[in-house]
Amino acid sequence: YIFEKEYNAGKVKGDALTGFVSWKFGKKTQLEGRRFLDFVQANPGYDVYFINPFPMQMKFFKNLWLQGEFYHPGIIALSEEILHLAGYDINLSAMTHDRQTALYCNYWVGNKKFWDRYMQFTRPVIEVLRSGLSAEQKQKLHSIADFGNDFSFIAFIIERLFTTLLHHDYNIRFIAYPHAYADIRRKYGHLGGLIFKLFPDNSRLLNFFYTSFKKHPRPA
Repeated sequence: YIFEKEYNAGKVKGDALTGFVSWKFGKKTQLEGRRFLDFVQANPGYDVYFINPFPMQMKFFKNLWLQGEFYHPGIIALSEEILHLAGYDINLSAMTHDRQTALYCNYWVGNKKFWDRYMQFTRPVIEVLRSGLSAEQKQKLHSIADFGNDFSFIAFIIERLFTTLLHHDYNIRFIAYPHAYADIRRKYGHLGGLIFKLFPDNSRLLNFFYTSFKKHPRPA
């Protein structure tokens, strides 16, 4: 848990914006890091800035957890058990996320105010993951969660905590990178661009067709 390690090491200071992103940032976002930094500099005054590498997913699903249930069956029940043990009573299926709040992969930078709140929110969850689960829950947590690779549930749960926090804490000033039509076409092609332009977020029609006919689900 790199965030906890760097936070405890004192890497987050004052009003400086701090973030830790993987080397896959460019591959997943299909954008140069400079574009994101320019966006941050052009929009001062927020606690946290983020860029969602999979913006199309919010066209197909009501929220990140329901998207996760499609790709990683069982994640909602397991996550609600973990959150309950951490002291949170959250109905994950009931939330609604859109392009303003949805984030995968933890591609964000925040000030110390946000980091303090994020760590306050996630630490109880991390402690449960480390030492608060039953043998059955541990087995589920470390089992294969993804159709396309050998990842366990851990990373998929952790990455969804960011948006879950935004949904429940109205004191956080946040802003998402606004994908332009050109960004979407570059990543998803002409058809993807049309879908992004013509359909609203959380489209029930798109959800029906996507979940009915996508045979080997992997996020894009």
